[in-house]
This record gives sequence, C-alpha cells and structure tokens, in this order.
Amino acid sequence: IRAALPDVAVQLEDGFLNNLGRPVRESACECERSQELQLGPVMALVSGPTVGKAISDPLSALPTMAKNASLSDEDMVREIYLRVLARPATDAEVSAIIDSAGAIVADHQTVVDQLSEREAWWAKERAAREEERLRALSEAQMAAAARQEAMRPERERMEQERLAKLAAAQAALADYDQQAVALASQVLDDPAQATNWFPLSPSSVTTTNMDSARLQVDRSILVSGNAAKGSYTVTCTTPLRGIRGFRLEALALPSLEGGGPGLAGNGNVVITEIALTAAPASTPDQAAPVAIARGQADFTQGGFAIEQAFDGKTDDQQGWALHPRGGMTHWATFQTQEPIDFEGGTTLSFTIHQAHNAEKHRLAHFRLSVTTDAGDIPLGLPEELAVLRAIPTEERSSETLAKLVDHWKLNDARRQELAQAVTAAEVPLPADAQLVELQQLIASLEKETADDAKLLQMRLNAQASASQLAHRRLTLAQDLTWALINSPAFLFNH
Repeated sequence: IRAALPDVAVQLEDGFLNNLGRPVRESACECERSQELQLGPVMALVSGPTVGKAISDPLSALPTMAKNASLSDEDMVREIYLRVLARPATDAEVSAIIDSAGAIVADHQTVVDQLSEREAWWAKERAAREEERLRALSEAQMAAAARQEAMRPERERMEQERLAKLAAAQAALADYDQQAVALASQVLDDPAQATNWFPLSPSSVTTTNMDSARLQVDRSILVSGNAAKGSYTVTCTTPLRGIRGFRLEALALPSLEGGGPGLAGNGNVVITEIALTAAPASTPDQAAPVAIARGQADFTQGGFAIEQAFDGKTDDQQGWALHPRGGMTHWATFQTQEPIDFEGGTTLSFTIHQAHNAEKHRLAHFRLSVTTDAGDIPLGLPEELAVLRAIPTEERSSETLAKLVDHWKLNDARRQELAQAVTAAEVPLPADAQLVELQQLIASLEKETADDAKLLQMRLNAQASASQLAHRRLTLAQDLTWALINSPAFLFNH
C-alpha cells in the first residue's frame, strides 16, 4: 500500500507512515529512512485512526471472512494469525480466543441488566428531581412577581421622569432645527470660507492596482476594478500661476453598495499618503516634490488624522479615513509651503497612496482642485455645496439647501450636543439586578430535568453491545486483529 501512494505529500490523519520512518524521497539514499520505532509510532498503532479505520472498513477482508459460513471460528482465527503475525496460531491460542468469544453473550446480558437497573433507578430519581424543580420554579415565580410589585411605584416614577427628559430634549432639538436654514446659510455666506477653487482637468490617470479610471464631465475621476492596495497618479496641466494649495474631494457615489466615496461596502476609504510634484509645463520631466505645510478635513475617522496623509509615509496603515460616515461627500484642503509659480503654466502630478490592509478601502470617486488665493487656506465647502451660494436668500429653504443642511446637522457643535441629549434620554431604565437574577433562575428552572449522563452512556453501550452480538463473528475478527496488531510480536517484530 505504501509503495502505491502517488507522492510523499499524501498524508494520513495521524502521520502514520511518517511515524514509521517513511523518507521524503528527495534522493535514492537508504539513509533517508528512519529505522527507529519509538513511543510516537507505537501510540499511532495503538490509538491512531489509521489502523482503526482499516479494521472497521467494510471493504476489508474481515467482513468477508466473518460472512463465510464454510469457514469455522477456529479456521477464521488461524487465518487472521497468518495475515497479521505471519505465523500459524497454536491450538492453545485458538482455544483461548474461542472461549473468550463465547463471553460476548454473557457480557451483553450483563450490560442489559445494568441498564435495566439504571433505568429503574432513574425513573424514581427523575420524578423526585422534577418535583423539586417545579417547587423551586413556583417559588422563584412568586418571588419575581413580588419584586415587580414592590418596585412598581418607583419604576413608574423613574420612567415618567425619563419620558419628560426625552420630550424636553426632543423639543429643544426641534426648536434648534427650525433655525437650520438660517444657520446653514451663515456657513454658506461666510466670506472667510469663500475660497476660489479651480477644478483640474486631468491629462492622465494611472493606477498601480490595475483598476480603471475614467474622467467625468464634471472633471471628477471614477475608479472601478479589483480595489487592491495601490496608488493613483493624476497628472494635470494648468496655466495658473501662484498656486498655494489644493483640495481633494472624496465624492459620494450612490451606485456603489456603500454609497462611496470608497469602494468598500461601508463606503470608507483610507488614503495613507498624498504627494504632489510640480514642473514647468514646457519641461514636465523636471518635476520636483512640493512640500505640504498643513491640511484640514471636514471629517476624520478616530485615529486617522489628516496630518497622517502627508507625513511622508506611503505604505503605513495610517492616513485619512472616513468611517463611520461613508455614503456621503467629504473633502480636505492642503496648503503648500511655497507657492507653485511657473511662467507658461504648470504640470502637477498628484499621487494618492492607498496601502491600508482593509479590503477595498480605495477611492471610487474624487476630484482635485487648486487655489491661488493668498493667506491661510480654509476648509471651505466642496463644489456641490459651494454652488448653493448662487441661490438668492429669499429662495433658500430646507429643500433647496438640503445637502448643506445635512452637512450642518452633522458638524454643528450645538446641534450635536442637543442630539446627544435625545439619545441619552432614549435609553431605557436599567433593569433591576434582583429581578434579573430571579428571571434567570426561572429560565433555568423551566427546563425539564435532563436525562442522567451515565444512563445515556449505558444506553449507547447497550446499543453497541447488541450490534456486536448481532455480528458476533465480525466482532471476534476485529477484536482479534486489533489485539494482534498491538501485541509485542507485531510491534517489535519478536
């Protein structure tokens, strides 16, 4: 059998052949084979699954011999001796084995008698235990009812107070939301946030992860593909001079499962690094790195500060991330240490590194813009919100400013405080510890008494014994084979 195995890589469950010294077949040298037989191989023979399965295999020779009516018990014993030990059995051995086989009937009767005794005992014992269980259950149920009644007035008072706090918190939030359009408009009309941004039109977009990138009519970039770790490189040429900063808009994408801006199922994305180079448009091969002085974002996931996206580490697990606010547009602005100013235009090359291990956490939809405004560059608003400035004040409503109002609700500090008060008041009263303990006791007592573990095992033993009795000759053949394999004559070749 061993020689018929196709490859040394074929393994048995207990490493049977390896334990017995099978070589790795890396050379023809006999020195590869181990000739030692130590405790491990012996235990594999005694208790390993390989031998056990071979003996119980219905296709083995043992069932055939057991079913052969022309083969007496004595002849079957002698045949097994020859096959296992390669020697004939002595008359004394045959006699001893035949005598022991006769004990199968007596052993089965002993098992049946013991089971009958245990069944009779358990019938009385279970009845007593059930009576005790039902008594304890009744007491626990009465105690729980008494506890509920005793605490009812206080619980009702506490619940009324909670509901009053909830109503007050909801009213305060509703009153504040009445000012949503006016307060959101203040953000919209804040002159300090009104930066002039110029969306860039990429001349090329390449990816290192084999994803495809397509330029859209609004100058955004749409990415699709396997979403493996990698980087996007976006190259743009602009006639602008005195460029002092750039903006990255991570745009929502409703067609995706997570709604964008990332390809992940929750819409998240991790930008581990964003780097910029600049060169004169006439000599784009003379590109030089552009240092970023500072950056800010409308939202950052905990532990993923925007500063980690321009710290010079392209392949780490930090950066700018957006969980749990996937499914919506986010943006970040970056100010350069020095203006980018080339006569005749500039070629900019943005490399967006996305090396985080999280699956599909790559940008799906984004847009790049630059500004030439002097002074500190504010966060401002993305294009989809900035265009709302064109709506006359008298025409502004919760409908026309819907996206801006949604953004305001998520970021206004006072509204967040009021919303948190509502959430806190919505939390139900904590359960009474004593009542919980009683309810847990009731739940455990409602389960009927389980059958005795020893009785269950005895039932299984009786079934196995009955099967052995019904197949007496096969049982004799299997037991004898197992005993001979585990005998010193077989194990140590004595």
